[in-house]
Amino acid sequence: MRLRSVVTTVAALSALFAVGMPTVSAQSAASADLSVYLLSGSCDENAAEEPIVIGTIPVLEPQAVGLPGADDAAVGTGTIIGFSVSDLPDLGAHIEVVAADGESLACGEIGGSFRASGELLVGLAEQGDSNITGVAFLAPSKDGASTDATVFVSGEDLWLIASEAEAALGAAAMDSSYLTSVAAITDRLGGSVETFNGRITYAKVGDPDWTRSVATEFATWGSLKQELAAMTPPAGYEDAHQALLDALDAYNEGATALAQGIDNSDQQALAEADALLAEGDDLLAEAQALFDEAAALAGDVTSAASGASDDAAAYVAAIAAITEKVSGSMDTFDALVAAPRVGEGKWTKAVAAEFGAWDAIAAEVTGMTPPAGFEDAHQALADALSAYGEAADAFATGIDNNDQASLDNAAALFSEGDDLLAEAEALFEEAKAAAGL
Repeated sequence: MRLRSVVTTVAALSALFAVGMPTVSAQSAASADLSVYLLSGSCDENAAEEPIVIGTIPVLEPQAVGLPGADDAAVGTGTIIGFSVSDLPDLGAHIEVVAADGESLACGEIGGSFRASGELLVGLAEQGDSNITGVAFLAPSKDGASTDATVFVSGEDLWLIASEAEAALGAAAMDSSYLTSVAAITDRLGGSVETFNGRITYAKVGDPDWTRSVATEFATWGSLKQELAAMTPPAGYEDAHQALLDALDAYNEGATALAQGIDNSDQQALAEADALLAEGDDLLAEAQALFDEAAALAGDVTSAASGASDDAAAYVAAIAAITEKVSGSMDTFDALVAAPRVGEGKWTKAVAAEFGAWDAIAAEVTGMTPPAGFEDAHQALADALSAYGEAADAFATGIDNNDQASLDNAAALFSEGDDLLAEAEALFEEAKAAAGL
């Protein structure tokens, strides 16, 4: 009953977070969006205040119909809240059409003559060398307190301009998500290596608690390698990514050699472990330098792709990676307990390694800062993982001491983790819906 409960929990986690980064376009693969803003001053001025968002213009990929020389054209509708059409000319403002990457494509100062039916037409002139022009049709809303806006734009290669701008923004967001994940990996690796160094400084070979604590750090290194290996680096980061993979390989090979040296009192294996761990240190320093170089060449994509929606997407992607690790570890633990070999050293170390992985994952979640709106869901997930960690401790005590009370406590803690996870699922669904994910 206890193990079945754990496996069900992992399935719930995987279903909850089985999401990836959003696609570049909010429409479809055959469209891209432009944004329409209302700003004070003329088109030549740099307005200091935040723009009023009027709406978006979906730009559809052109189809081969009609005369081949026709320009691309698109239309979007929106509402200027709180300002009637009659108010707009007195604002000293302009309407601006902007691509996803922030480039101004067309702009027009609000003014001219009202039509007999109360509408106002505003011409939109090309900005820079965009070759995009248009017109904004401004009409009174039904209640008369706001303005309904219909904005038309056209120009050669309008689709290409809009789609390339969104692709560039999407690439920056992907880079930002990747760097956020890599930073989390290196932070956890640094903390784990520091903990490991403390264990080795005060070695207690033969002490089960010491053995489990060292196995925990080794499990963390293996988990980090798997996580990084599953990632695809964006363009420009391939060498840095490989160097970090090589560093983790060296640490994991060093861990294997060290375990062999301690288990068999093998001085040659211990010397090999020392050399491999030193190699890992060198490769990690090389990886850091390569990441810094790639980030500089990319123009600091982390800041370029900042924003609440990007933060939320990166966070959800990180949670998805975490749950994949939990699932793999739970599967391994399930198999170990299905064929128990209590008292056998290798079986004990294998179980301890999975428990260590759970602790590392819980520490990772605790170290994350959830974006706005995800705080309660994040805390529920952290509490669930904490309960599973306590269950692992109780399970180990029960096995080590043949203590039925501890085993019963482990079962209760696993059940508590299930309940907290169900709560996290509901809270995450609410948060994702509110964030539009």
